[in-house]
Parts: sequence; C-alpha cells; structure tokens
Amino acid sequence: MGRPSLVHERRPQIVAAAKRVIGKYGVEGATQERIASEAQLSRAHIRHYVGNRDELIQLVWNSTMDPYAQEMHERVQAARSGQGLEGVLDFLFGTGVEASPDDAVFDAFLAWSQHDEQVRRRLLDSYATVVTEVAAAIRATHREMDVARSEALGYAMLCLTIGSSSMSVLQFPDAQTSPLRDLAASMIQAAAA
Repeated sequence: MGRPSLVHERRPQIVAAAKRVIGKYGVEGATQERIASEAQLSRAHIRHYVGNRDELIQLVWNSTMDPYAQEMHERVQAARSGQGLEGVLDFLFGTGVEASPDDAVFDAFLAWSQHDEQVRRRLLDSYATVVTEVAAAIRATHREMDVARSEALGYAMLCLTIGSSSMSVLQFPDAQTSPLRDLAASMIQAAAA
C-alpha cells in the first residue's frame, strides 16, 4: 500500500507561497528558488506538485482571478434578474475588491504584461470579461442604453476599481474613497439619462 498523495495539501501551500513571492518580487522575480524557500519545500517538490514555472504561474493566476470572476458573475446574474446594480457596485467598490494581499499579485501581473504577451492576453481577456459583464448588468437595469455606451461605462467602472484598489496601499482617507461607489452610480445614471 502506497503513501497517500499530499497534492491536495501541498499545491495550495505552494500557490500561496508563490502569491507572496510575486507580490513582493513581481512575476519576473518569482523564481522557483524563492517560491520553494517561501513554501519551505525543495524545488523538486515544487516541480512535483505543480509542474514547471509556467504551470505554477497559471495556477497562481487562476487562484487569484477565479474567485473574483465567480463573484462578479453572480452579481451580474442578480442584476440581470431584476435586482439592480447595487450588488455589482458593492462588489466593485466595496467588499469585492477591498484591499487584500491579492492586490500586489494583480499589480505584478499588470506590470509583467508589458514583457510577456501571454500574460498580457490573459489579463486583457479577464478584464474584458469584467467590462462585458458590468455592461450587461448596466443594460439590464437601463434597457434603453446601447451596447457601446454600456461597455464604455463598464470600462470606466473597471478603471475606477483597479485604480482605487491599487492605490489602497497609500491609505487615502475614507472621506475620499467612500464616495467612489456613489460617484460610479451617478456616472451610470447620468449616462442613462
């Protein structure tokens, strides 16, 4: 009888270590040596449990983006079923993208996308999905709005969200950051008028 596989324990441990390393050193500086050290495992263990560096970067990407994408999709579906934009805006400017350790990972991928076409395409696809989903939620609430205008608003919401999230490390006062959600709602309302 063989030993039980540790893949379900080790893979999340390695991905979490890789996120910390990417957040600290960027994608380029996320060497297998640094990740192995952070995970307190050998490089051979890293390769055994997750494969090569590209496979590990893909796992980090998925574990970082997937929860946000799933939550956004659920909020958009709620808007489409007649619940309005409140849930989408709350997600974009509140609980969904509040300051988190993932911010450094997002920022690192964004920076690395200038050097790596595959990362740029992956990031562009993910963000384009957010724009499309937000635009669909806007049109579900404002049925008279055309696709182009709703997508421009979706892009504006994405830019506001990413900017606010990235700048959260600066710890701007709540008096400046709290009104952002209401300002976004006002932009949508004005565009619908």
